[in-house]
Amino acid sequence: MSMGRPRKSNKHLPARMYPKHGAFYFVDVDNKWHWLGRTLAEAHRRYADFCPGTDVVKTMNDLADKYQREVIPSYRVKGQKNKA
Repeated sequence: MSMGRPRKSNKHLPARMYPKHGAFYFVDVDNKWHWLGRTLAEAHRRYADFCPGTDVVKTMNDLADKYQREVIPSYRVKGQKNKA
């Protein structure tokens, strides 16, 4: 699979998300356009539904739990004690 060219505009948007007619759309691998919403925040929330495997972190408590689950185990034993 070859990579496409870099965006020249709307560089703040994630991959496969495009603004069109005052709204944001997601384009899937079959080239179907899916409406995400009129605001960028709403579009980011719906974008997460199209990207499986990404955890939605809504609160700082969720972020701390995710950090303890995924990052701290990668430290050595001494580092785990210091971070926990």
